[in-house]
Parts: sequence; C-alpha cells; structure tokens
Amino acid sequence: MTEREQITLTGAQETMLATLYGRALESRSANPILGDTEAEKAVQRLDYDFSRTKIRRSTGKSVATRAKTLDRWVGRLLSERPDSTVLHLAWAWTPGRSASTRRAPRGGTTSTCPT
Repeated sequence: MTEREQITLTGAQETMLATLYGRALESRSANPILGDTEAEKAVQRLDYDFSRTKIRRSTGKSVATRAKTLDRWVGRLLSERPDSTVLHLAWAWTPGRSASTRRAPRGGTTSTCPT
C-alpha cells in the first residue's frame, strides 16, 4: 500500500473535500451516476478523518447528480458552440485539471483555476 498524505483543512477547503468525498462514495455504488473514479483515487491517497465531512452515501448521490447536471450543461454548450471556453473555478485535485475537465466532451476548451 502506498503512503497516504496527511492533510489539515478548514473552511472552504474542507467543504470542497466533502464534495470530493461525496463523489468518491457515489462512485462505489453498484450503478454510479457519475462514476468519478478520480475522486475515489484521491480519497484513497489522503490520510483524513472523512467522518468530519458528515457526508453519507445519500449525500454522495446528491453531489453526483449535481455534477452530472453541470456536465450535461457543459456538454450541450460545447456541442452547440464548439469554440467556447469553459472556465471551471475550483480547487483542482490533480495537477492542472479537475475530474470535470476529463468528463467534458471534446471540441471546446476547458480550463481549471485552482483557488
């Protein structure tokens, strides 16, 4: 097993971690809505007490449903206007890209601005 990274977060960063954890929980279900395996990989790398997030499986489904809805909106925009640029203002969990940029349909440009 690889060494897990210990983190200490508060405020908005901890809230974003809760969303990541919700997507990871949802990806473990038999029929995932979003299937965010990158969220699961990130959660597995972290040494963190995720019970602090208060996120449960049912909350994870809500988080995934919201993300899937946003993905559809972005997909529709990029299919109608392929030269569009989508700017995703979020805390990126992978260098330079969040999972949503990998889920976005090709054709337009997506960019992540870590905060």
